[in-house]
Amino acid sequence: MDEVTGLLRSLKVRPLAQRRIRKGALLFTSGDPVACFYVVGKGSIRMERSAPDGVGITIYVAGPGHAFAEASLFSDTYHCDAVAVENSELLVYSKPRILAALREHSDAALGYMAHLARHVQTLRTRLGVIHIKSARERLLVYIRSQLPVHGCEVELSGNWKAISSELHLAHETVYRELARLEREGVLARKGMHITFR
Repeated sequence: MDEVTGLLRSLKVRPLAQRRIRKGALLFTSGDPVACFYVVGKGSIRMERSAPDGVGITIYVAGPGHAFAEASLFSDTYHCDAVAVENSELLVYSKPRILAALREHSDAALGYMAHLARHVQTLRTRLGVIHIKSARERLLVYIRSQLPVHGCEVELSGNWKAISSELHLAHETVYRELARLEREGVLARKGMHITFR
């Protein structure tokens, strides 16, 4: 469970509704007014911005149990697009209700700020990762950045196609590198579960 989902539960803020969105559909686009706050129930949502040449640049991919576009709580408009990576179900929350609950509970507000700070650190790490030229090293650094401290196993969120997009690599390249890392005994994988040897 994502920290924000736990925060919403502790604040006793319940979802207003559930929303289904089909693969490839836009949930919102950059410049749309922010009315709601979303958490992925099933599926995954990709946050992206358009490059000057029109190509979408993946900023973040949210999987089941994870909130996305959290900073939208403090903005009037969205600053990126949200696209369904697969058929997805979302929990829809009231932005005003969350803000009111945070105003009433300063400990929760501090916890939310800490979560946002960690999220910024994660995004900065990912920005560094996509500048690594070798696909193998880019993939290894990404997976290792997801490991718990002093841990050698991790369950990655999302799916390999979404991670490929996040890493700015073709998914065929990621599958090929994963297979090579397994053959070489560097890691073992079962679905999205990775164990370093």
